[in-house]
Amino acid sequence: MNVSLFTQICQRLSLRAPQVESLRRFADVVDRIEPGKETDLAQALAVVREKYDSVTDFERAFPSLCFALATGVGKT
Repeated sequence: MNVSLFTQICQRLSLRAPQVESLRRFADVVDRIEPGKETDLAQALAVVREKYDSVTDFERAFPSLCFALATGVGKT
């Protein structure tokens, strides 16, 4: 992960703590797998589950993640 870019994004968007954590996890996943339509889903899921065992499926024909954020954290 490019820490400088990550920090700039967090500051520029004034992300709150839950948003920063979601972005950090997303960046970690992208560092671990090559997201795209041609990605081997079973292999990518296995790699993601090594660190995030709560991920059970991508629910799409490509690597896809959704982050559940509580109300009031500035999603809009």
